[in-house]
Amino acid sequence: MKHLLKYFIAFALIVATGVPSNAQVNVSISIRTAPPELPEYSQPYCPGEGYLWMPGYWAYDEGGYYWVPGAWVLPPDYGLLWTPGYWYFYNGYFSWHRGYWSRDVGYYGGIDYGYGYTGEGYYGGRWDGDRFMYNRAVNHINTAEINNNYVYNNNVNINNRNNRSSYNGRGGIMATPTRQQQTAARGNHVQATPAQLAHISDARTNKSQFASVNHGHPGILAQPTIKNDRAVRGNQIQTNQQQQVNASNQRKQAQANQQQQRQQQVNVNVSNQRKQTQANQQQQRQQQVNASNQRKQAQANQQQQRQQQVNASNQRKQAQANQQQQRQQQVNVSNQRKQAQANQQQQRQQQVNASNQRKQAQANQQQQRQQIHAQHPSVQQHGQGEDKKNLKR
Repeated sequence: MKHLLKYFIAFALIVATGVPSNAQVNVSISIRTAPPELPEYSQPYCPGEGYLWMPGYWAYDEGGYYWVPGAWVLPPDYGLLWTPGYWYFYNGYFSWHRGYWSRDVGYYGGIDYGYGYTGEGYYGGRWDGDRFMYNRAVNHINTAEINNNYVYNNNVNINNRNNRSSYNGRGGIMATPTRQQQTAARGNHVQATPAQLAHISDARTNKSQFASVNHGHPGILAQPTIKNDRAVRGNQIQTNQQQQVNASNQRKQAQANQQQQRQQQVNVNVSNQRKQTQANQQQQRQQQVNASNQRKQAQANQQQQRQQQVNASNQRKQAQANQQQQRQQQVNVSNQRKQAQANQQQQRQQQVNASNQRKQAQANQQQQRQQIHAQHPSVQQHGQGEDKKNLKR
């Protein structure tokens, strides 16, 4: 009860004082005593394909720190990688942040756990579909157990190999999370598998694993596999074989479906092509009819234009004839006026001539009478009487 009260008070202090931004994973326990340094150990050979390395670490219980051996474990699903837990020193307390499975390896305090876990990221291997590819440069790989096609060699530069500190913070590893690690910490996580939890429980029940007993040198530093993982592996292999058979059948069915779809598509395409060909032919015929109608219309328009040109020419000729006629009429009118004027002039001249003739006749008559009077005086008197009568008239 005393220990539990100590855990509760310590955790309350951590929550009250605030946790730095690099503490993105759940805090499970906080204490004042620093964990021992990480012991050096040799990684066992990988027992088979699909296993991933979970590095050893110092956990804490009422009896103090105890060592959880490193082991090859099976992930809960393809594509998942293990982000180890880590101790973080802040405000006088050491806080434990649990590990988790996720698509990307997140922040684990900058602790160099070894064998691919250099303090930042993971260089022990990578997933290629549903197969895990192992980096021989940082892992112990037996090609008798693992197909050489799933092994590669990529040397890793490690800068803090001499620092065996097992915690982050003052006096330990001074590392802050990168932006990518913060993103991974906020992503979807899968907690430790039941086999991993059983592995931790076994370490806790083994008193020789406690630092108070082994003084930082545990008896069991690493294990090839953890309890129940071999049975799980056998079931997994059988499941994988069945999945491969199912996948093969699915592929065959998919190929048959694709072949059927392709044939159906071919049939549809042929039918569509025929319909398209018919539509194209119909369109071509309609285009030909339209072209013929357009030619006829063009010819009719040309004929109409020619007729309009002829009409326009005739109208121009008629206008010219009308103008010529108008000018002739004007000439005729002018001639008529001139003829009228000439006639009037002739009439006046005739009147003048007639007047002159009368005067001449009168003058002649007068001369004759005078001649007669001169020859016959009696006649002269008679003539004078006649003259007087004529004058009276």
